[in-house]
Amino acid sequence: MSHKIPIELTPVPAEDQLLTQKAAERGMGVDEFTTWLVNQSLSRTKADISHIVKN
Repeated sequence: MSHKIPIELTPVPAEDQLLTQKAAERGMGVDEFTTWLVNQSLSRTKADISHIVKN
């Protein structure tokens, strides 16, 4: 099951510049890159998150 969760981020200018640069390196927009980045982080910590959610 997939859920859409609206997340609003307000990066400082240096963070925004880095996100823009890294997104461009992958041929993505900033929103797409940020989503990819969050998904990558979640997949690496899936066991920890499952444990937290269950308890």
